[in-house]
Amino acid sequence: MTTELLVESYHRKNLPKWDGPRVSRLCGFLEVRPSELASLLLIQPASLEKYMKSGKFPGPVKLLLSFIERCFLRGAVDDVSEGKVIPLHLFALQDRQDCPVCGKEII
Repeated sequence: MTTELLVESYHRKNLPKWDGPRVSRLCGFLEVRPSELASLLLIQPASLEKYMKSGKFPGPVKLLLSFIERCFLRGAVDDVSEGKVIPLHLFALQDRQDCPVCGKEII
């Protein structure tokens, strides 16, 4: 398995599910409107509205939302995931059978 696939697989398992209500909750905690959050993420406000309605967010947007959520909401709500957003140790796994950090076998 390539490093790219390992990181993508890690993100699929560890990033929270983003949808409209979760983004609205984040906006409420940050005391910003969705359009202001979109500007912070460097995306068009209309694009964020579209993602919120469909419940489908691009990977980079999910990463940024997760960073912001962990920074500001950790400890305030129960469903902020605790896993690492970017598993840097996975980049050193080429040709290895186990994770050098946790020791688990890599499939």
